[in-house]
Amino acid sequence: MDEIDNIIIHSLRQIGCDIDDETHSLSAFTPEMLVSSVSKCLTLIRSTLEVPTSLPPGMAQRFSVTTNLAEACKSVGFRGDIGYQTFLYTNVTEVRRVFMFLIERLPKEAEKVTASQALDYPSSVKQEVSRSIIQSLKSTWLPPPCRVLLNERNSFCPKHINIPDTSSDSGKNSEKAPEEFFTSLFNQITAEAVFPSVISKNDEDLWSNFDSYSLDSRKSSMKPAESTASVEEEQNTESEQREPGDSLSQNTQKIRTPREILQEEIEELKLKIESTVSKRQSLVEDIEAVKTSTSEQEDRIKSLKKEKRVRERTNIVLENPEENVTKLEAMVTNSREKMKKLELQWREHEAPLLEALSSAQKKNSKELSKTKHLVDQISAVRTKSEEISQEFKQKSSTHAQLTAELTKLSRTIHRNAYTSRILEIIGNIRKQKNDIDKVLRDTRELQKTINTVTGQLDRQFTVTDDLIYRTAKRDENSRKAYKLLATLHTDCSELINYVQETGAITREIRDLEDQIETEKMRNVSANLERITSDLHQMQKESQVLEEKLRAALESSEDQ
Repeated sequence: MDEIDNIIIHSLRQIGCDIDDETHSLSAFTPEMLVSSVSKCLTLIRSTLEVPTSLPPGMAQRFSVTTNLAEACKSVGFRGDIGYQTFLYTNVTEVRRVFMFLIERLPKEAEKVTASQALDYPSSVKQEVSRSIIQSLKSTWLPPPCRVLLNERNSFCPKHINIPDTSSDSGKNSEKAPEEFFTSLFNQITAEAVFPSVISKNDEDLWSNFDSYSLDSRKSSMKPAESTASVEEEQNTESEQREPGDSLSQNTQKIRTPREILQEEIEELKLKIESTVSKRQSLVEDIEAVKTSTSEQEDRIKSLKKEKRVRERTNIVLENPEENVTKLEAMVTNSREKMKKLELQWREHEAPLLEALSSAQKKNSKELSKTKHLVDQISAVRTKSEEISQEFKQKSSTHAQLTAELTKLSRTIHRNAYTSRILEIIGNIRKQKNDIDKVLRDTRELQKTINTVTGQLDRQFTVTDDLIYRTAKRDENSRKAYKLLATLHTDCSELINYVQETGAITREIRDLEDQIETEKMRNVSANLERITSDLHQMQKESQVLEEKLRAALESSEDQ
């Protein structure tokens, strides 16, 4: 297994995994190394997969990351048992199986270009940058304040605030410092509600200014007889705006806003549109009825014209019926004779034409088949030439890259040593297989001999039992011999049963020993220690989160 681990580690280093030179077996892999190497292999196998490359510090996040990695391995095609335990609580056999599958699924030959590009650090950085740019382009744009609100998951909840107007109260509020202004603002509301509250306050101020401006423009457009009264009313409204109270809100409620005027105009236009639409529908229905009546009248006129022609001809024939009938019969006979002559002439001309047409069709079909065959051959040759040229380009590029990598690699690594070692392992496996086959043959032969011997013993026992039983009626010694034979037969059968039971027990003992060895290889005790430590860490994290939640709830209740 050490040679297999060395081959796996060497292939992972070639891909670009960060593995120390001191690690020579998969048992020395940490969960972080496992996650990084498996994610590297998955990105090379399928570049569209979004796989985490490192383990986070929190245990809950680690469980989610490792489960996502296990699902990614299953999506690639891994059929074995895999989950978060294979990454967090490592088992060498399971890890070896996963790495062997991933290394077999790595891109080869023409796809080695992408795998070799992963060795270069700048190219990997470029790939990550392009991936992040593509993700940012796919996502919708939001302004920075909205991003903050979206990230914090806060809703837009404005609150009423009292901001002093420096333009109107220039005597008192202008003396206040900005620090006092901000302290008064943050005393009124919380820090999270500052942004929406200021926006809503600004909108209210702008709307009030717009209402005052529209009020001034309307009053300036009134008649000159009412101008003096309007000026006095404007002065009164301005004085009332400067004084504190609800006078401004009452005046604004009496005057119609431009929004209300536009709403009334829109409703009037909607009524007009509905009336015109109803009129148009009635007119369209009338037009369709007229069209149907006109079409019926035209059809009736055509039928009447046909009847008129037939009646005119019949009237012409009825003026001189005998002469006209004889003329019609003569015309019919002449037309029949002409048709017969024309049919004979057509048959005379049709036969050579049909022969010429059939021969031309045969020639044309042969030529078409030849041309199709040639076109198919030409297209196949072109596709083959294109494929060969592409393969030549890909192989030339891979050859250049492999030569460059070979020059970069150290000469200490010998491929022949690996191949020779693999061949030795294969030879040992073949020897073991031959030995197993020999053992199986010997066991089969022994089973056959045992079966034959047991059959002979059964037959001999039946024969001897019959002979002694016959003589036991007359002789006392034969009776004793019969009893001894029966006891000996039962004792031998019991011994055979004991031997079979001991063999089954030894087989069970061997199976249990094998299971104990496999359990020892799985490092159950170390994994249990890790699980307990992770559980204590998760309990600590949950306690910290509960304390944070309690503090947040207490702060919200105080506010």
